[in-house]
Amino acid sequence: MIYLFIDESGDIGLYGSDYLIIVALLVKNDYNDLNNIIKNMRRHKYKKQLKKIIELKGYDMPPEIIKHSINKLNNKKEQYNILVAVLNKENISNRTNINNNDLLYDTLASEIAKLIKQNSNLEIYIDKSKTKNQIGKFNEEFKKNLDSNFKVSIIHENSTKLSGLQFADIIAWSYFQK
Repeated sequence: MIYLFIDESGDIGLYGSDYLIIVALLVKNDYNDLNNIIKNMRRHKYKKQLKKIIELKGYDMPPEIIKHSINKLNNKKEQYNILVAVLNKENISNRTNINNNDLLYDTLASEIAKLIKQNSNLEIYIDKSKTKNQIGKFNEEFKKNLDSNFKVSIIHENSTKLSGLQFADIIAWSYFQK
């Protein structure tokens, strides 16, 4: 089983930030290590800083915690791959055709789907922010762009419940800062 955690950084609409970044954290076999990294940070090294924080988010975490989190992932890099899609919104020539913020997100996420080389079942987790109708459209478009003969599940979940989504957020935010 392969797990994929997807999150974004930047404004989803045409205006606001110049870039929209979508990150997919691909996890081979099991994502319990991600849970353990966060548990250990909460119990030991960053106990005081993380005491009142429910969810790790890149934009409001101290830099040393972000660096520590990414270093912990790097220590187990054979288990993880990171896929990144970056959209420079200034390069969109015909802005009048995009009347829907979800279209930007869905299009960029579909580019991530094209990068996935799958050799087993895939479970995809996305931060829940869409309506039921939007979820259906997203799932259909994403699956259409996957090159897969294996079972694919797409789950839209609250990021407070999944450490993988929190790591995807930290990575996306880090790319956005760069």
